[in-house]
This record gives sequence, C-alpha cells and structure tokens, in this order.
Amino acid sequence: MKANSGNAVYRFAPAPPLAGRWPDWCAAAVHIGLRPLRTRFSVDGNILNVHRPWQRDFSVNLGDLYEIGVKVTHIGPFYEGISWVLNRGGDCVRVPEPAPAFGDLLNRFRLRANFDWQPFVDALGCAESRYFVCWQRPGTEPAGETAPGARPAPAQIDP
Repeated sequence: MKANSGNAVYRFAPAPPLAGRWPDWCAAAVHIGLRPLRTRFSVDGNILNVHRPWQRDFSVNLGDLYEIGVKVTHIGPFYEGISWVLNRGGDCVRVPEPAPAFGDLLNRFRLRANFDWQPFVDALGCAESRYFVCWQRPGTEPAGETAPGARPAPAQIDP
C-alpha cells in the first residue's frame, strides 16, 4: 500500500495476521494481566501452603500424602503442560510447573524414600494427556492402570 504526501512516497507493510500473533498476546494477558487471579504456592518445611484468589487458603502436610504423581496435558501454551498431583486420599492438589513451588517440591521429593523418577522422566517425553504415579504410600493399591506407569488422574481440586 502506498500513500503520497507531497513528494515523499510512504510504503506501509500490511499488518501480520492476528492468528499468527494471537498466542503471544494471549500469553501476555494471562501472565501479566491475570497474575493476581492465579493460585500461589509456597513450601515451608514439610507444609505446602496454597493461596487461592477469592477462596480460603489451605495447607497440605507433605507427610500425609497417599500418592504423588505427575499430570501431563496436551493443551500446550493455553494450560500448564506438566503438574505435580499430590493425592491426600479423597482429594488432590495440582501444582503446575510455572509455580516456584514446583521446583521446591522436586527438590523435596529427591529426599523421599522409594520415589520412582522413571515415571517423571516418561512424563516429560509424553505428548498426550496422562497421569504418572511416582510414589505411593506403602500398602495402598493403585486404582487400575490404563498403561504401564500411567493412568487417569484422580478427581482433583484445582485450586
């Protein structure tokens, strides 16, 4: 497109299509504009503190867990790709990878006896939605596997 202004000719490049830029501005809106609306996690000793917007905060004692797993999603940039799933028996807490507590839990689980890192490694290479069990309290039974090392995630409380 050309525009004349006196003797000068200005050339305007067409704007790139919105579809190519949409994930960028969407990610910016989620990570910058909606940051106060996200759930925050913090690890204090053996306690995971969960701070949710417009809901009551709660804490999870990491010593009371029945199962620790890794949930992988195929949704990509619109939803966290990998999360810790901390099963407390009747309910679960999901800690997504962007949260700083994800790394704190990773370091804490290194100290846990009988923690199996192979399902975690398998989860990092998985391209479909799946749940991998990394640790179970001795004496508890899995709820039926759909694939070796993987099964559907238990009912979750998404904070």
